Amino acid sequence: MNKYNFLKYILCIALSMLCCLSCYEDKGNYDYVDINKVEIEGLEDKYTIGMEEAITIKPIHKSSIAGNEDHYKYEWICISLQIGTTIYRNYVVSTDKYLENKWLKLPGGSYTFYYKVTDTKTGIEWFSKNFTIEVLNEITKGFVILSDVDNKTRVDYISNFNDNLNLKLDVLSKVNSKYPDFGQPISVACYADPNSPKMNATTEDGQYAVCILTTTGAYRLHPGNFTYDPLYNLSYNYIGSAPSDFIAMRIYDGTFLVDNSNNLYYYYRVGNLFWTMGIYTNVTVDNKFIKIGPEVASFGLSGAVMYDVDTKSFVCHKNRLKYSGYYSSSDETEFDGLLFKFNNTGKDVMYLFGRSTTAYTLMKDPVSNEVFLGAFNYTTGVQSFYIKLNLPDLLNAKEYAMGHYAANSTIDQFLYYRTDNKIYMYNMSDGDNKLVYTAPSGNIITSMKFNKNGTWKNYLNVATYDPSKPKDSCGKFEILEVTPLYGDLTLAEYNGEKMVWSGFGKIVDIEWKTK
Repeated sequence: MNKYNFLKYILCIALSMLCCLSCYEDKGNYDYVDINKVEIEGLEDKYTIGMEEAITIKPIHKSSIAGNEDHYKYEWICISLQIGTTIYRNYVVSTDKYLENKWLKLPGGSYTFYYKVTDTKTGIEWFSKNFTIEVLNEITKGFVILSDVDNKTRVDYISNFNDNLNLKLDVLSKVNSKYPDFGQPISVACYADPNSPKMNATTEDGQYAVCILTTTGAYRLHPGNFTYDPLYNLSYNYIGSAPSDFIAMRIYDGTFLVDNSNNLYYYYRVGNLFWTMGIYTNVTVDNKFIKIGPEVASFGLSGAVMYDVDTKSFVCHKNRLKYSGYYSSSDETEFDGLLFKFNNTGKDVMYLFGRSTTAYTLMKDPVSNEVFLGAFNYTTGVQSFYIKLNLPDLLNAKEYAMGHYAANSTIDQFLYYRTDNKIYMYNMSDGDNKLVYTAPSGNIITSMKFNKNGTWKNYLNVATYDPSKPKDSCGKFEILEVTPLYGDLTLAEYNGEKMVWSGFGKIVDIEWKTK
């Protein structure tokens, strides 16, 4: 080893010894602080709650060092949450230490959560195990009730879930979603549709329309949870842009749409033939416009019967054609000296209704005020009967209702009509006519209809309201059972409970949702 390397070797040894000595002398000069450890216990693997049910979860905190927890931050976190079409990751639903009687406002579904505690002084975080909160999907089948509350739309719902009927007032306020200004309510329509609640819907989307028609637009809700997304606007089912003054008033059988000018649009959903702005069903084969009235007898995809208010003539649309036509006068038949005219009748149509292949109509002579009831096959034009009616309060009628199914021969002969506070029944088979319902004193009837689908499709839905009560709780909804052969109405029962509910606004429309 040369002299230079030897000196270098000695220097390295000296420096090493100096460092060791320095460390030895410095031992005990540091303040060591124990780090607190928090263990989170007391959480179950799964919690199950109803849609409106509050939840209480109180985890147990086990700290290695007891002390003040004022600087702790708490978070209840949902790993993945979808609201409308937006997916949120690690969505914080609460920053409380405990979930105490907490309403989560989550749509029906299964959600994975975890609980996090953070020491804001040190930044140290502690996590619980993952656990599941299952929110029962109570928005399955049931009654969608459209209420008017101070000229604003409110959606109420009676859920038929787990063999019970549960009222959910203002149901949209219980769903974690954003909604547009619905304006004033007009009607509601529920129907199967491969393009609902949005175009090219998947089975997860529901392929079903819950359509709320209002003065500001037509809006579809997700059938499974009533959430809303701008893509659910019904305008996406139109071809072309609707004029600024366009309002969708009614939808029949998911096929025919009537606007505020009484124009009729046809949607053949099986073949994706959409409602097209400016292309009406109420035109002739040579494209002559037909001014029709608001009454329409719908036969679903097969066609419809309308009424030309200029010529006072019946008009028929059928076989998915892009135009409509008039019936032949050669099919007009005389019944007991009364000629049932299809064309140039000179009368106003009060009511049109389609069932199976039969169209029913109530017509009034504007001069004599005489009222006539007739029926005919909408496809062949063969007429069934035509009679003059002289019934109490018929000229004061505000609404009419008939059962939708010809197969039910025990009630299909009944025609119901209502005034502001009374409901009458007319039996087409024997001419019997009687008062079958009177609203409570001071109450006003706002809606009367049969549902086309569901368990109670042969029951009459009746809505009333009490003007003396607050506008957000003045309404009442009753389901009335029709007595076979006689047509009397009695309040129905389900599982021993009366089928009557209160707390609505002024009910405008009622529709059964099948899924």
